[in-house]
Amino acid sequence: MTLSLPPEPTGTAETKEGTHRALLEAARRVLNQLGYQGATLDRIAAEAGYTKGAVYWHFKNKESLFLDLLAEALRENLRELHALLDLAGDDAERIELEMAGYIERQFGKAVPVLALELELESRRNPSLAAVYRTVITRHQAEICRILERYYQVVGREPPMPVAQLTALVLAFAEGFALQRQSRPEQELDLVRAVKILLGMPKGV
Repeated sequence: MTLSLPPEPTGTAETKEGTHRALLEAARRVLNQLGYQGATLDRIAAEAGYTKGAVYWHFKNKESLFLDLLAEALRENLRELHALLDLAGDDAERIELEMAGYIERQFGKAVPVLALELELESRRNPSLAAVYRTVITRHQAEICRILERYYQVVGREPPMPVAQLTALVLAFAEGFALQRQSRPEQELDLVRAVKILLGMPKGV
């Protein structure tokens, strides 16, 4: 028996983009409530107010939906960092302040668990693991280039090779995300830890 999808929803590109966006936002909410394992496509469709068929018109499967959600979050992160660099230019004091502000915004809030959930799931799901590694590797390489630019402008040597430093900062973020999920009563200063790790001056 051959399974077929329902007819593709009609409507403008703007309408379809709105549906795509609504599904991603619903997936984010369900993930936060139930974790990756509990975030079924049925639950996501219901949360968004659409049918499961609509989900399949926008995403191949659950893995592709959450990878899309992760990739979007990482792109937004990179857009913010590039805007920061453009704003600061070659002004060392300005880029120091802008980078400090970014760290406070990014790491001062509850670290999103999406990357952590997909990291854990990828260890059980080889097909997800391959794509997940590609997405994360590209993001890490871009963060590495941004940090290289940062150290070039401030005229300071990084405390270790930038590729290792980038990987360590991201590992810190994942570790803190896990800690906040399992032991939320423990208050750890991730913002300060990242600033120390980057060798930023005290008081910034």
